[in-house]
Amino acid sequence: MAFSILILVICGIIFTFLSFGLMALSYSKTGSAKYSPLSCFPFELNQFKRDQKRSWGLETAFLIGVLCFVFAAAFFIVKNHTKSMAYLIGILFIVDIVVFHVLFFIKLSNYKLHLIFAIIFYLLTFLIYLVEIFIFTNPYSAGFIVSNKVLIWIFTIIGIIFMLLIALNPSYKNWSKMVKVDAQTFYRPKYNYLAGLEWGSFLAYIISFIPLITAAFG
Repeated sequence: MAFSILILVICGIIFTFLSFGLMALSYSKTGSAKYSPLSCFPFELNQFKRDQKRSWGLETAFLIGVLCFVFAAAFFIVKNHTKSMAYLIGILFIVDIVVFHVLFFIKLSNYKLHLIFAIIFYLLTFLIYLVEIFIFTNPYSAGFIVSNKVLIWIFTIIGIIFMLLIALNPSYKNWSKMVKVDAQTFYRPKYNYLAGLEWGSFLAYIISFIPLITAAFG
Protein backbone atom coordinates (compact mmCIF):
# COMPACT_ATOMS: atom_id res chain seq x y z
CA MET A 1 0.00 0.00 0.00
CA ALA A 2 3.00 2.29 0.48
CA PHE A 3 3.60 2.21 -3.29
CA SER A 4 -0.05 3.13 -3.86
CA ILE A 5 0.40 6.19 -1.64
CA LEU A 6 3.54 7.17 -3.55
CA ILE A 7 1.83 6.77 -6.93
CA LEU A 8 -1.21 8.76 -5.80
CA VAL A 9 0.97 11.64 -4.59
CA ILE A 10 2.91 11.66 -7.88
CA CYS A 11 -0.35 11.65 -9.85
CA GLY A 12 -1.68 14.45 -7.64
CA ILE A 13 1.40 16.57 -8.37
CA ILE A 14 1.17 15.86 -12.12
CA PHE A 15 -2.53 16.70 -12.41
CA THR A 16 -2.44 19.84 -10.25
CA PHE A 17 0.66 21.32 -11.87
CA LEU A 18 -0.56 20.35 -15.35
CA SER A 19 -3.87 22.10 -14.71
CA PHE A 20 -2.05 25.11 -13.22
CA GLY A 21 0.21 25.31 -16.27
CA LEU A 22 -2.70 25.20 -18.70
CA MET A 23 -4.64 27.73 -16.63
CA ALA A 24 -1.62 30.06 -16.58
CA LEU A 25 -1.38 29.74 -20.36
CA SER A 26 -5.06 30.57 -20.69
CA TYR A 27 -4.57 33.51 -18.32
CA SER A 28 -1.84 34.98 -20.54
CA LYS A 29 -4.15 34.79 -23.57
CA THR A 30 -6.63 37.15 -21.92
CA GLY A 31 -4.27 40.06 -22.57
CA SER A 32 -3.24 40.34 -18.93
CA ALA A 33 0.36 40.35 -17.81
CA LYS A 34 2.13 37.01 -17.56
CA TYR A 35 0.98 35.03 -14.54
CA SER A 36 3.42 35.01 -11.62
CA PRO A 37 2.90 33.13 -8.31
CA LEU A 38 4.82 35.93 -6.60
CA SER A 39 2.17 38.51 -7.42
CA CYS A 40 -0.94 36.62 -8.56
CA PHE A 41 -3.37 34.66 -6.43
CA PRO A 42 -4.36 31.01 -7.01
CA PHE A 43 -7.98 31.99 -7.65
CA GLU A 44 -6.87 34.11 -10.63
CA LEU A 45 -5.95 30.93 -12.47
CA ASN A 46 -9.50 29.73 -12.04
CA GLN A 47 -11.47 30.96 -15.04
CA PHE A 48 -14.18 28.36 -14.63
CA LYS A 49 -17.36 29.05 -16.61
CA ARG A 50 -20.17 26.54 -16.79
CA ASP A 51 -20.84 27.17 -20.47
CA GLN A 52 -17.24 26.51 -21.59
CA LYS A 53 -16.07 22.93 -22.15
CA ARG A 54 -12.43 23.94 -21.65
CA SER A 55 -13.27 25.24 -18.17
CA TRP A 56 -14.73 21.87 -17.21
CA GLY A 57 -11.62 20.08 -18.48
CA LEU A 58 -9.20 22.24 -16.50
CA GLU A 59 -11.27 22.12 -13.32
CA THR A 60 -11.64 18.33 -13.69
CA ALA A 61 -7.86 17.92 -14.01
CA PHE A 62 -7.33 20.05 -10.91
CA LEU A 63 -10.02 18.16 -9.00
CA ILE A 64 -8.43 14.82 -9.95
CA GLY A 65 -5.15 16.09 -8.51
CA VAL A 66 -6.90 17.11 -5.29
CA LEU A 67 -8.61 13.72 -5.04
CA CYS A 68 -5.27 11.95 -5.54
CA PHE A 69 -3.92 13.75 -2.46
CA VAL A 70 -7.11 12.92 -0.55
CA PHE A 71 -6.88 9.22 -1.41
CA ALA A 72 -3.15 9.14 -0.60
CA ALA A 73 -3.93 10.40 2.91
CA ALA A 74 -6.88 8.00 3.19
CA PHE A 75 -4.68 5.05 2.16
CA PHE A 76 -2.18 6.04 4.84
CA ILE A 77 -4.98 5.88 7.42
CA VAL A 78 -6.09 2.46 6.15
CA LYS A 79 -2.50 1.16 6.18
CA ASN A 80 -2.06 2.29 9.80
CA HIS A 81 -5.62 1.87 11.01
CA THR A 82 -4.46 0.50 14.37
CA LYS A 83 -2.59 3.73 15.17
CA SER A 84 -4.79 6.59 16.37
CA MET A 85 -2.28 9.26 15.31
CA ALA A 86 -2.54 8.03 11.70
CA TYR A 87 -6.12 9.32 11.67
CA LEU A 88 -4.97 12.73 12.88
CA ILE A 89 -2.27 13.21 10.24
CA GLY A 90 -4.47 11.74 7.50
CA ILE A 91 -7.39 14.03 8.31
CA LEU A 92 -5.06 17.05 8.44
CA PHE A 93 -3.81 16.28 4.92
CA ILE A 94 -7.35 15.84 3.61
CA VAL A 95 -8.83 18.95 5.22
CA ASP A 96 -5.82 21.05 4.18
CA ILE A 97 -6.09 20.31 0.46
CA VAL A 98 -9.89 20.76 0.58
CA VAL A 99 -9.36 24.22 2.12
CA PHE A 100 -6.97 25.09 -0.71
CA HIS A 101 -9.51 23.91 -3.28
CA VAL A 102 -12.16 26.15 -1.72
CA LEU A 103 -9.66 29.04 -1.62
CA PHE A 104 -9.23 28.50 -5.35
CA PHE A 105 -12.81 29.77 -5.82
CA ILE A 106 -12.86 32.72 -3.40
CA LYS A 107 -12.10 36.05 -5.08
CA LEU A 108 -10.73 39.16 -3.41
CA SER A 109 -14.12 40.79 -3.78
CA ASN A 110 -14.99 38.58 -0.80
CA TYR A 111 -11.83 39.70 0.97
CA LYS A 112 -12.55 38.67 4.57
CA LEU A 113 -13.58 35.14 3.61
CA HIS A 114 -10.56 34.84 1.32
CA LEU A 115 -8.22 35.95 4.11
CA ILE A 116 -9.79 33.52 6.59
CA PHE A 117 -9.28 30.54 4.28
CA ALA A 118 -5.72 31.66 3.42
CA ILE A 119 -4.82 31.78 7.11
CA ILE A 120 -6.47 28.41 7.81
CA PHE A 121 -4.58 26.86 4.88
CA TYR A 122 -1.27 28.19 6.15
CA LEU A 123 -1.86 27.10 9.77
CA LEU A 124 -3.00 23.60 8.79
CA THR A 125 0.07 23.09 6.61
CA PHE A 126 2.34 24.29 9.41
CA LEU A 127 0.54 21.98 11.84
CA ILE A 128 1.13 19.01 9.53
CA TYR A 129 4.89 19.44 9.88
CA LEU A 130 4.70 19.69 13.66
CA VAL A 131 2.56 16.54 13.87
CA GLU A 132 4.88 14.67 11.49
CA ILE A 133 7.89 15.39 13.70
CA PHE A 134 5.99 14.23 16.77
CA ILE A 135 4.51 10.98 15.46
CA PHE A 136 7.19 9.82 13.00
CA THR A 137 10.25 10.40 15.17
CA ASN A 138 8.80 9.26 18.49
CA PRO A 139 7.77 5.58 18.22
CA TYR A 140 7.04 5.34 21.96
CA SER A 141 4.19 7.85 21.78
CA ALA A 142 2.76 7.19 18.31
CA GLY A 143 3.78 3.63 17.51
CA PHE A 144 5.38 4.37 14.13
CA ILE A 145 8.63 2.49 13.52
CA VAL A 146 10.49 4.46 10.84
CA SER A 147 13.96 3.35 9.78
CA ASN A 148 14.87 6.54 7.90
CA LYS A 149 14.20 9.16 10.56
CA VAL A 150 17.00 11.37 9.20
CA LEU A 151 15.03 11.99 6.00
CA ILE A 152 11.95 12.89 8.02
CA TRP A 153 13.91 15.30 10.20
CA ILE A 154 15.52 16.95 7.16
CA PHE A 155 12.28 17.61 5.26
CA THR A 156 10.20 18.58 8.29
CA ILE A 157 12.82 21.08 9.42
CA ILE A 158 13.16 22.42 5.86
CA GLY A 159 9.37 22.71 5.64
CA ILE A 160 9.06 24.53 8.96
CA ILE A 161 11.86 26.97 8.12
CA PHE A 162 10.33 27.62 4.70
CA MET A 163 6.91 28.32 6.20
CA LEU A 164 8.38 30.69 8.76
CA LEU A 165 10.25 32.52 6.00
CA ILE A 166 7.15 33.07 3.84
CA ALA A 167 5.14 34.20 6.88
CA LEU A 168 7.79 36.46 8.41
CA ASN A 169 8.86 38.00 5.11
CA PRO A 170 9.70 41.70 5.76
CA SER A 171 6.91 42.68 3.36
CA TYR A 172 4.33 41.44 5.88
CA LYS A 173 4.50 44.86 7.57
CA ASN A 174 2.87 46.37 4.48
CA TRP A 175 0.64 43.48 3.53
CA SER A 176 -2.59 45.41 4.05
CA LYS A 177 -1.35 48.14 1.68
CA MET A 178 -0.35 45.59 -0.94
CA VAL A 179 -3.87 44.33 -1.54
CA LYS A 180 -6.39 47.14 -1.86
CA VAL A 181 -9.83 46.00 -2.95
CA ASP A 182 -11.87 48.49 -4.95
CA ALA A 183 -14.80 46.81 -6.68
CA GLN A 184 -13.04 44.24 -8.90
CA THR A 185 -9.63 45.92 -8.96
CA PHE A 186 -6.72 45.94 -6.56
CA TYR A 187 -3.17 47.18 -6.47
CA ARG A 188 -0.72 44.53 -7.63
CA PRO A 189 2.87 44.91 -6.44
CA LYS A 190 5.72 42.94 -7.98
CA TYR A 191 5.87 40.78 -4.87
CA ASN A 192 2.49 40.24 -3.24
CA TYR A 193 2.79 38.97 0.33
CA LEU A 194 -0.61 37.28 0.55
CA ALA A 195 -0.36 35.61 -2.88
CA GLY A 196 3.13 34.37 -2.04
CA LEU A 197 1.86 33.03 1.28
CA GLU A 198 -0.87 31.02 -0.45
CA TRP A 199 1.37 29.55 -3.15
CA GLY A 200 4.17 28.98 -0.64
CA SER A 201 1.79 27.07 1.63
CA PHE A 202 0.72 24.88 -1.28
CA LEU A 203 4.35 24.10 -2.15
CA ALA A 204 5.01 23.29 1.52
CA TYR A 205 1.95 21.01 1.47
CA ILE A 206 3.43 19.05 -1.43
CA ILE A 207 6.79 18.73 0.33
CA SER A 208 5.08 17.53 3.52
CA PHE A 209 4.15 14.32 1.72
CA ILE A 210 7.82 13.25 1.72
CA PRO A 211 7.87 12.46 5.48
CA LEU A 212 4.44 10.78 5.13
CA ILE A 213 5.65 8.55 2.29
CA THR A 214 8.86 7.79 4.19
CA ALA A 215 6.80 6.68 7.19
CA ALA A 216 4.52 4.63 4.94
CA PHE A 217 7.51 2.58 3.74
CA GLY A 218 8.68 2.18 7.35
